[in-house]
Amino acid sequence: MTSSPPSRLWRASPNLYRRLSFPNKHPSKTPQHNLYTKIAAKSTTCLLILCLILRPLEPKTGFLSPFDTKGIIDHTLFGIMAVTSMEVYSVFLFLAPAIIYQTHYLPLFNAPYFSTSIRDFWANRWNLPVAHIFRTVVFLPV
Repeated sequence: MTSSPPSRLWRASPNLYRRLSFPNKHPSKTPQHNLYTKIAAKSTTCLLILCLILRPLEPKTGFLSPFDTKGIIDHTLFGIMAVTSMEVYSVFLFLAPAIIYQTHYLPLFNAPYFSTSIRDFWANRWNLPVAHIFRTVVFLPV
């Protein structure tokens, strides 16, 4: 024998009754799960690049001459390594709480390697959480 839904609740909102009856979906069926899987795969790839390729290329000295091409290449690779390591650490630090509390994950960077200008890099691609906080706290009330 099946139980019928309460008539008042059913007439008011049949979708609400269905959600209350069957609240949980399998985690792999949600779009957030697929997004988090992609982010975890990207961060794992960045971590492998960091450890296997870029770590041995760190500059050994702090002085950079404009005529030293090896030094310029070393410092450029060191900058790429620094950005990659910050991105990997932020993903591993903030992805688990985002999954546990089912909140939106705001990435730290938005592909800073592909910026076309300094303004695009600084305004749209670098340190997105701080820009979001400044926008909501400082600029929106004004």
